[in-house]
Amino acid sequence: MSGGKSDTQTVAVNNPAEAREAVAKLKQRGVNLLTIRPDISRDSYFALADEAAKLKIQFGGPVPDSITATEASAAGQSSIERLTGILLACSSKEDALRQQRSQAPANQDFGPQASVAIQAMATYDTEKAWTLFVQLSNNNTWQVPALVWSQTMASMGDTNLTADPLLKYVPISVRRQWELERLRPRTSPEVLRLAKKQSARELELVNIMRRAGVQFMAGSDSPAPYVVPGFSLHAELEWLVKSGFSPTQALQSATFNPALFLAKLNKFGVVETGHAADLVLLEANPLEDIRNTRKIAAVVVAGKYYSRQELDKMLARIAEVARNR
Repeated sequence: MSGGKSDTQTVAVNNPAEAREAVAKLKQRGVNLLTIRPDISRDSYFALADEAAKLKIQFGGPVPDSITATEASAAGQSSIERLTGILLACSSKEDALRQQRSQAPANQDFGPQASVAIQAMATYDTEKAWTLFVQLSNNNTWQVPALVWSQTMASMGDTNLTADPLLKYVPISVRRQWELERLRPRTSPEVLRLAKKQSARELELVNIMRRAGVQFMAGSDSPAPYVVPGFSLHAELEWLVKSGFSPTQALQSATFNPALFLAKLNKFGVVETGHAADLVLLEANPLEDIRNTRKIAAVVVAGKYYSRQELDKMLARIAEVARNR
């Protein structure tokens, strides 16, 4: 949900009444999780949160520009995506930096907004941050940091991005657009320097939050430039381990934890009789090395077995389609 105009993927809410109406309509359609966009207004956000609580429907997304992370957690936002709002909430100059960030041009996370994030790191308040993390834990506000997104954006200046063999699974038209993204002014040396500093700090922040009891789910915010859907989840698990997660904790963030978050452990998240027969069979133990999640021997979806040979044929077809689109 966002402010402004509707499109095929969003429902525009321009005032509190529209926000409440949108929640009610989506609930009637059987939607059980709403995703908000950062441009939703403050009044509309709180109206949406109130209606969602009344109708018992979850909502998540990034922390909106008009809301603090503390307010989002208190309002019942079930999950927070990316860490920009969290970084700001840990700053002793949060109000001033949020105002500065709201005035930055849209879609420039590693331009002016990266500068805001760096200032937030420089004014990091340990006591304020820990208070926030305890609140997130107590309110059961989950985190989806999308570390692979920030790490990839910080590497936009690297020429080897365009040599990634996984790009063959991305439509050629999308790859051309991604190449243009690399050439935009936001990938100047100074911007990339700030982005690398921010992405490194995010790894530290995730580890602190985990130790405070905050719960996490894996997500990659794909398909952002050079964040290839599907494969990026494996990369996210690797980044979570690099941040301090154990391999078991990283795996749970993509399996057990989402089922727990959705209150669907009776159907998903564990390998037991009566649960969904969705399995990834590996050739090596991911508890010894999280990178072994990429060594897939076979997949079971809804009880149907797909061998490695069948999976390779599927990937070949995807690559063929991608070459012509």
